[in-house]
This record gives sequence, structure tokens and C-alpha cells, in this order.
Amino acid sequence: MNTEFKTAKYNATSMFFILWLIFMLIVALLVVISIAINLPQFGVAGYVCLCIAPFVFEKRIKRLFTQKVDVRFGDSGIKIVIYSRDGESISDEEQIDWDEMQSYRFHFTPQKNTVLSLRLIDGSRKRWNFRENKTSDEAIGGESIFNAFRAGVAQYNQGKEADEMIELIPGFWNSKVGTALLYTELAAVVFGFIIHLTMHPKSSVFTLLTGFSVLVGLFAQRKQEKALYERIRKL
Repeated sequence: MNTEFKTAKYNATSMFFILWLIFMLIVALLVVISIAINLPQFGVAGYVCLCIAPFVFEKRIKRLFTQKVDVRFGDSGIKIVIYSRDGESISDEEQIDWDEMQSYRFHFTPQKNTVLSLRLIDGSRKRWNFRENKTSDEAIGGESIFNAFRAGVAQYNQGKEADEMIELIPGFWNSKVGTALLYTELAAVVFGFIIHLTMHPKSSVFTLLTGFSVLVGLFAQRKQEKALYERIRKL
């Protein structure tokens, strides 16, 4: 099999940490200036503008953390060719053979990105966020990185023993670690609510709703991950 997809990869993790660092530095600067000029309103106004800025410049910010890539599938494995910012020259290449892979998982974001996560036999992990502009239904039902990868895995797994196959694994919140973390958070919210109830009973309902709203979102994500896992497993 020889299949190639021209797409782009979105470096969401790098973007998060860089923006978080910039955010904290600007907040610290606003605090110092507000104290220096004795004008708290300046700090408040600056903080509000800082919180709004990422939404106003969202497309431009994401563009800074997006690179053109070619995703090539072959009999030996998968190759990621990464281009420079100008999109003309190759800046890096990464080859991962099928026999290096231990397990994988897919995730499809609301922004129509395809996220592929790999665990390699040596214990290391790889993760790519490809901007395919496809929903999960479109990716699973048509020509896509997902289907090309699945075809490569199926071809490699033919005739292999169970412990030699590349395994599909569920999403993080359905893993043992994710499940333990989720129920630990649930216990922490309940415990925190009980403690808060004894100290500040008037605001306890708000605290409970805030904590459980976050957990409801995580349990909903867990359910979606499991449904996707079962759907892929049955293909």
C-alpha cells in the first residue's frame, strides 16, 4: 500500500503552553503597573482585554502553530513529512514502522481535526493533530488518514499472534488511569462540598453545581470516547 495525504498538523500542546506563559507574564505586568500608578481599574481593564484577545485573534494564533505536512502510508509504516513555515521546503521527517507500534487511538475534534495517538514498543508516545476538515462520520466513511492507517494496521496484523498485533485502545477517560482520576475527582468534589457545607452553607449549592458541571462534561466525553472506540473496533 502506498497512500499520501497532503494536510496540516496543528501543534495544540505547544500553543497552550506558550500562550499560558505569555498570559501569566502579562498578568504579572498588569499587576505591577497597576500598583505603580495606583490605578486598579487599569489592571482590571487590561485583564478583561487579555481574556478577550484569544477569541478575537483565534484564527491568526492557530495559523502560527499550524504546519503543512504530507502523511505517507506504505508497507513498512507511516512517514510524516513536515514543511517549513513558508510551505516550500521540508523542515523535518519522521518515519515510524508498523513493527514499532504497540497500540493506537483516534479522536475527532469539533473543529474537524483528526487526532492520532500512538504508543510504541519502546514505551514512547507520538501524537499528531491533523487538520483534515472531516467529521468522524466523513473520516470513517470515506478516504481519510483514519482509513489509510486502519488499512495499514489490518495488513500488518494479518497472521500475527495476539500479543504481536497493533492494538486499538480506548480514549484516556476510559483507560484505567483516566477512570481512576475521574472517580477521584468525583470523590474530591463530594468531599469538598461536605466540608464547604459545614463552613459556608449559604454558598454550598453554587459550589456543588460548579464542581459537578465540570464532572458532567468529563463523563460525557468519556461516553463519547467509548462509543467511538466501540464503533472503530467493530469495523
